[in-house]
Amino acid sequence: MLALALVGVLRSSVGEDRLFTVAAVTFFVLALGPFCTSRPVPFTLDGEMLSVPCLLVLHYIPLLNGVRVPSRFTELLVFSLAVLAGYGLAAICARLEAPRWRAALVGMLLVGGAVELAAAPFPVASAKAPRVYSESARGANPSRSWNSP
Repeated sequence: MLALALVGVLRSSVGEDRLFTVAAVTFFVLALGPFCTSRPVPFTLDGEMLSVPCLLVLHYIPLLNGVRVPSRFTELLVFSLAVLAGYGLAAICARLEAPRWRAALVGMLLVGGAVELAAAPFPVASAKAPRVYSESARGANPSRSWNSP
């Protein structure tokens, strides 16, 4: 999807995708959150040790100070990238002359997207209780009681 979005940015007309390009960049920066933690450089603010401020200003803007989880911006980022990927796919399909090649390209991209988003192998965790709990439930050591000294 990123490759198609890049093609969409590079191949479409200037005004056509400018809104979604600006939105994608803006929401990418906002999704990073108020503090970058890749290389923390500590500093103090109001007596609290903090790392490098990326978007610390978000806490002081009246409408944005209520955003407690910056990862919520990733949905808007993905939406913008999907629209840009659509522009990229349209630019690639415009260069293909035969309709069957267009259908084959779209089919391959759909299969590739399904494979990318597939959760395989399906994560399964054992729901079996450890042996300690089953022995405790059966009363494995009846001579010992919590109430006796």
